[in-house]
Formats: sequence, C-alpha cells, structure tokens
Amino acid sequence: MHHIRSARRRGSSAMRPTTRLKAGAQMKESAEKNLQAKNLPLDVAIECLTLRDSRRDIDVVKDPVEEELHKEVEAIDATKKALQQKISQAFEKLCLLQEVRQQLNSDHRDKMETLDIDRGCLSLNLKSPNISLKINPTRVPDK
Repeated sequence: MHHIRSARRRGSSAMRPTTRLKAGAQMKESAEKNLQAKNLPLDVAIECLTLRDSRRDIDVVKDPVEEELHKEVEAIDATKKALQQKISQAFEKLCLLQEVRQQLNSDHRDKMETLDIDRGCLSLNLKSPNISLKINPTRVPDK
C-alpha cells in the first residue's frame, strides 16, 4: 500500500492509465498531423524534379539546385518514415495502455467485491440471524 501512495505522489512517472491514454492519443494525433504536413513540401520538390526531368532533352544540366532537390526529397522521405514509425509505436502503446486500464478496472471491481464480502464476514457474530452452532460439523452419523 505504501508503494502505491508513494507512486501517486511521484506524479508523472506513475500517471493513471486514463491520463496516459489521453497524452498518448494527443502525441499520436500530433505526429499524424506532422506527417500530413510533410506531404505538400514533398509534392512540391517532386514536381520540381519532374519539371526539370521533362526539360532534360532540351537542357542537359545537372546543377546544385537539382542536387538540393534530391537531398530535400530524401530528407522529407526519411522524416516521413520516422514519423510513421513513431505513429506505429504510439498506436501499440495505446493498445497496451487500454489493456492495462481494462485489467485495472477488473481488478478494482474484484477487490471491491472482496471488501464487501469481508465486511459482511466481520459483521457476523454468534447472535447473527441464520447462523447455527454445530458442535462437530464433520461428524458422520452411525446410521
């Protein structure tokens, strides 16, 4: 019990599953928005490269601008892959946290039921109704 109380006092390192789920969902949503935001710059860079390639028959030129465009496309692709990986990891963690929350809720219900049973047992005494005193309850009659 002391461990649980000290974990509550620590705060962020022992956040409740619901709080962690909300934070994880927000992080995943943010990463998805960032991933979506990378589409336009990537499309622009690819379009520039496509236009340059279509002019290749006329102007055979390989200049620093084209090299920078290729670098930009590679950088954006790498960023998108990294973001996609983070989104996948966040999704897996969210699924795990939901499982943990369900297990905790189930454990809490079981413990509350157990406490009710224990309180009922503690309230019993020799004068409680529907209780009979048997001298030797395991005794088997002769006949």
